[in-house]
Amino acid sequence: MIPLPALRGDDALGFLAAIGLVALSEQGEIPPIRLAWTTGAAPVALIEGDVASIEELSEALSGVLGRLEQRGAVLPGVDAEFPRRKEGSGKDPMRMRRQQMAAIYADVAALSSDGHLRETWSFHWLLALCAQSALDSSDRVALSPFYAPTGQMSLRGSLFEKTMDAVREVGGPADALTGWRRTGAGFDYDGANFDERAKRDAGVTTRGKAANQGAPSPTWLAMMGIRFFPLVDDGSAITTVGWQRFRLYPGYTRRSLIWPIWELALDPVAIRTLLAHPVLGLKESRGSVIVARSRRLEALGITGVFGSSRRTLSQGDGPLGPALRIWPRVSTPSTPSKD
Repeated sequence: MIPLPALRGDDALGFLAAIGLVALSEQGEIPPIRLAWTTGAAPVALIEGDVASIEELSEALSGVLGRLEQRGAVLPGVDAEFPRRKEGSGKDPMRMRRQQMAAIYADVAALSSDGHLRETWSFHWLLALCAQSALDSSDRVALSPFYAPTGQMSLRGSLFEKTMDAVREVGGPADALTGWRRTGAGFDYDGANFDERAKRDAGVTTRGKAANQGAPSPTWLAMMGIRFFPLVDDGSAITTVGWQRFRLYPGYTRRSLIWPIWELALDPVAIRTLLAHPVLGLKESRGSVIVARSRRLEALGITGVFGSSRRTLSQGDGPLGPALRIWPRVSTPSTPSKD
């Protein structure tokens, strides 16, 4: 197996970036791989499959990014115009009315049923990014909880296009695997709210003003893995694979990403099944958040369960905060700092 030292299982961004590798592999954008994790206090991603070295994998990732740029696309295997582009200073075009989204779903579903491979991947991406009919507080169709917009953000521009620009700025995406490079002071990149460490407010910079420094390469990989966390829409609300409503530590929201790590190398189908497994459901017990059916975790090959809550911001949803080990509890964890 090949270790990927920068992709840590006890870190939300590191875990999601590893899932992004598996997702790209499943779509044939990089060679087939399987994913596992080392054991211990700081689990690291391991891959095996049709890749001989980190260098070969890095070259394959650069090829994916290059092909996307050549097509003017932000997602592999789908139409270059999805998600829709924002025009001028208007609202995000992906925050649409129920009837508009229903038409998109109908068109993609019809093409997928005819066996068009591109439209099949489009359907998977659509299910991961956009609800079919459930509405948000603005009476627009709800979008993925991985998209935490603040200010004038848009799904395509702020989440995908700006991240791709930032990847070029740091010379990535290969650094995602071995040692993350963050953007410099001249390129303000907030990590698309995937990583609290990207937020560099005025109080923590040397210049006395905000200067966000995200890690674009792992963030881009994490975005490629969103497809593994589809939305379930009951018509009035959404449930998203991996997301549960528990506050993991004080001062943060109840919007939390929960994920497992495992020791055996798994393929994309097995990983998707594990991420959505009900055994990962949490409950509150004596003031703590625990796995409700923890005795079944080992039987599934799970070696650890972690979680990360979104921070509260005054003008929108905040970034994912520090990771908390939920299971197994080796000791009483201290409250993570928000600084």
